[in-house]
Amino acid sequence: MRFFFEMSVLRHQVLREYKKVFRAAMLATPGDLKSTKILHEQARIEFKKNMDETDTEQIIKYVQAAKELVRFRVYSSKISKNFQKKS
Repeated sequence: MRFFFEMSVLRHQVLREYKKVFRAAMLATPGDLKSTKILHEQARIEFKKNMDETDTEQIIKYVQAAKELVRFRVYSSKISKNFQKKS
């Protein structure tokens, strides 16, 4: 029973981070629909590639990587916006 609960929690985390990656892609490429679509497609490919993963430790690593990616993209977009305001 515990295994199923852990997988349910991990599934929720994966889907939450997947959604955040999509939002980060939009923040990283504001106004550039083509680039946003490319980033979304890359996220879909990675998600589908790892969809059958059952190793809990590996799934946790994927979630952490997604969190770092989101932080980087959001941080980069904020820097870009601040730079554009000063120019």
